[in-house]
Amino acid sequence: DQVVSVGRSGDWEDPTTWSTGQVPSEDDDVLVSSGTEVIADSEIRVHSLRVQGNLTVNAPLTATTSITSEKGSFLFLFYAELRAASGELHGATTCQNCFFEFYGIIDAQEPSFSSWKGPSFSG
Repeated sequence: DQVVSVGRSGDWEDPTTWSTGQVPSEDDDVLVSSGTEVIADSEIRVHSLRVQGNLTVNAPLTATTSITSEKGSFLFLFYAELRAASGELHGATTCQNCFFEFYGIIDAQEPSFSSWKGPSFSG
């Protein structure tokens, strides 16, 4: 099922942040829509994640298939882990003490990687 942030800023764990009125589960394809800022302070497991707006992650994030941040988006990662089968980071990306594990592309606008390990990148 596709779950979309509803155009207002909010916490990942708040059901009112999402179009379905429920917190996304590991079977969901999640879109953080443009103009939305979502903050995740606990572990996330989804089928796929696409970021068009702003996403702050302070915990492990696992997507079964893919993680994508589009140009014009902002991805803020603090003590975060990103795991997926594939990934493409094209938006502005800030990373402090992060771990990446995916095959893909990082051509982030305004990248700022202060401390990271991993990665399993190819592309």
